[in-house]
Amino acid sequence: MKQNGVSSAAPLSHGKRVLYWLVILAILLVCLELTAWGALSLLKGTVATYGGLRDERSVLLDIELGKVHSGSGAVSDDTRILHPYVGYVHGNRAPELFVPKGGGNTFTVVMVGGSVARNLGRLHSDGPDALIAELQKLPQLKGRTVQFLNLAGDGYRQPQQLLLVNYLLTLGAKVDLLVNLDGFNDLYVPENNRQLGSFATYPELWTSRMSWLMRKSQTTSERLFDVLMLQRFRLASIMQRAPLKYSMTANFLWSILETMLRKQVLSTTVRPGEAILRMKETYGPVTASGADIGGASLAQSATVWERSSSLLSALASSQGIAYFHFLQPNQYYPSSKPMDEDERARAIGDFFWKGIVENGYPLLQQAGARLQREGVHFYDMTLVFKDVTQPLYIDNIGHFDRHGEAILGKAMGEKIVKVLGGTQ
Repeated sequence: MKQNGVSSAAPLSHGKRVLYWLVILAILLVCLELTAWGALSLLKGTVATYGGLRDERSVLLDIELGKVHSGSGAVSDDTRILHPYVGYVHGNRAPELFVPKGGGNTFTVVMVGGSVARNLGRLHSDGPDALIAELQKLPQLKGRTVQFLNLAGDGYRQPQQLLLVNYLLTLGAKVDLLVNLDGFNDLYVPENNRQLGSFATYPELWTSRMSWLMRKSQTTSERLFDVLMLQRFRLASIMQRAPLKYSMTANFLWSILETMLRKQVLSTTVRPGEAILRMKETYGPVTASGADIGGASLAQSATVWERSSSLLSALASSQGIAYFHFLQPNQYYPSSKPMDEDERARAIGDFFWKGIVENGYPLLQQAGARLQREGVHFYDMTLVFKDVTQPLYIDNIGHFDRHGEAILGKAMGEKIVKVLGGTQ
């Protein structure tokens, strides 16, 4: 159409106008996200990543006792509840509620250890199924039902397993087979405890758990401290959820608010030294800060681990229980698993625990060899994934998916069957 010799464009249809503004909005959102990512990276002095921000919030949330509850008020299986003998238990998984009585045609298997052991059967049954399938090959189990009881806990390390089994037996537990899968926490937790000013052999984050539980809010500054910490917990919890956790703009705003709240926390007491100490007790280090992960501390941790396993073996033997101890695999152990780029990006990083595994696992292996010479059924599973090209690891600490659990469960079952079946 021409008016006075000038062409005029036809008006856009309603659908095209909507599409036009959606494209403009998308471009603006991308620009906003990129700007927030750049600002956040400058603020932190390093490249901001979703994983790094999530881990930073996880450190804070892990300190809060009873942070996860269902809508009905029931305690979640992830909630850590203080326990007088083993430090803490998960939700309603207190050992006194799960005392196996044995008898009849039941063959009772009890699993102890840390989070890798706990995951065997926690979310899916692939690991226990593979282990049980191997055990059922034993002639002495023909016609019997295998009862698998997993009492492992996130962060558990020796002597927690030793104390747990003693407590179970004191309550009258009847166990046929005791399986201990551990190693990583026995090196990591003592180092982390030392940084937090706690005794190395105490349960994980014990200083923080006790100070947070026992501190009384009697002064104005104490009450203010409680309010500020609760605000930080709630804010971090909200930011761990989708879609906010995937927005750099939201993460940037969270980082600003978290920094402001943290500064307020540090100013809630009269003496700055006390405020810093409290901050350390309730928050903990995000990364390592000067731990001697190559020195005598790791050797001491390995000694506690070895002695605890030896005592567990003797205790089990005295009660007619077959005891098997397995050193868990970890991706930071050299040449332990081939990885493609995606798995490596997800599972490998320059973290505190990388040096702990590289320096500490050889000490555990030497201790394991001594346990074997004592007659303990100890097996090193660090290379159980050495020929597995399929991605297995799901995080940068040492946890793997259901396929990895099935592989490990089967491998452990094979070792147990060879001994109990008399072929080894």
